[in-house]
Amino acid sequence: MKMNSIVKVLKNTAFLPLFPISYTWEKIYQIRRFAYKTEIIKSHEFEVPVISIGNLTFGGTGKTPFTMWISRFFNDLDKKVVILTRGYKGKLEHKSGIIRSSNKFGHNPFEYGDEPLLMARRLDKTSIIVGKRRADNLKYYFNKERPDIVLLDDGHQHLKIKRSLNIVLFDCLIPMKSYKVAPLGYMREGMGALADADVIIMGRSDQVPTKKVDLLKEELKKYSSKDCIFAKIGYRPTGLY
Repeated sequence: MKMNSIVKVLKNTAFLPLFPISYTWEKIYQIRRFAYKTEIIKSHEFEVPVISIGNLTFGGTGKTPFTMWISRFFNDLDKKVVILTRGYKGKLEHKSGIIRSSNKFGHNPFEYGDEPLLMARRLDKTSIIVGKRRADNLKYYFNKERPDIVLLDDGHQHLKIKRSLNIVLFDCLIPMKSYKVAPLGYMREGMGALADADVIIMGRSDQVPTKKVDLLKEELKKYSSKDCIFAKIGYRPTGLY
């Protein structure tokens, strides 16, 4: 047996105990998604368009800058935007709070989390509602804010709110072999969840060879609907803040 074959077998053997965990994790998410689709578990519907910006992997895929980009797009159309975000590791993550873009200063990142403050300071005509109970928080603030558009930040797994558009982001820098459900890979939900995606964005596509972008797109197309739209994005510096 060749040395590289031996190494491959040893690697597969080492990961073998993780397969039951990964399989169970994926099935739990599938059952949960099915329960919401069949309305065994009810989700909340609001009278304005809700756009979800999410991903299937752990870690950053560019959701925050993309959410800000969409918010600016609607701001330029003179639309009032509300962003629902968790406020990760802020004290209000398990409660609720709001930052309005007209009141950008005086808020503590330890209370709200750093990303909500970043969004508030860079956006106009936007309110950022912080807290993990996003459906309840939107109901509470809805009549006060009267948004034209609601953006659900990191929303693909947050099924308690019905959405008008599902956008899912992928990072082209992640190795193809890592697209496995945790703990075998970086994914927090299996590829089957792409059936609910309306738009798939392949981020940092300008930082990898075209062949890798094409391979990723072909893999994602196996799980997405035939009407799903694919797009590629890159990033460039626009200033120092």
